[in-house]
Amino acid sequence: MGDPHNPKRAGELWDQGRIDYQLVELAKFKDLVVISGGWAWHFMSPPGHKEVKTQHDHKDIDVFVEPNNFGDLFIRFNENGYERQRTIYDNPSGQFYRYTKFYDGGKVVFDVFLESLLPEQIIDVQGFKILEPNFLLQQYGVKHSSDLCKAVVEARKLVAKGISPVGRSELVYEAQ
Repeated sequence: MGDPHNPKRAGELWDQGRIDYQLVELAKFKDLVVISGGWAWHFMSPPGHKEVKTQHDHKDIDVFVEPNNFGDLFIRFNENGYERQRTIYDNPSGQFYRYTKFYDGGKVVFDVFLESLLPEQIIDVQGFKILEPNFLLQQYGVKHSSDLCKAVVEARKLVAKGISPVGRSELVYEAQ
């Protein structure tokens, strides 16, 4: 549930300490979740890219979890200092949860979507399970709102041409 695209942030970088901390935290849950949103685009982008705010969203970590794995994820969140945070997106269906952990430099927010996924909706990139690019693009306007970020715009163009966006320099502002 990232913030809407903000063109005033063009060229502004995400804090690298925050990115590094989120990566460490994300690795603790990688066996239970499938990454969506800005972090999926992060892993699809070429390694070592600059973390530009209008490139992809790192405000939170969007993940999908199989309903039968949610109990294990809940336990692991609690073991790692995360607490449930109520949001305007909560609904009676129980298919969305937010978990937050505060640390000295800020906070880490996981937005968790309970949903069963088909194997073809998941790919492995850099040792993490992420949503397959075409399926991920379908989540914009439904589960994700920042569909004007560079990675999403460029991925739409690539997918329309039948080209996988994984590892493509078009997803970032400058070739690495």
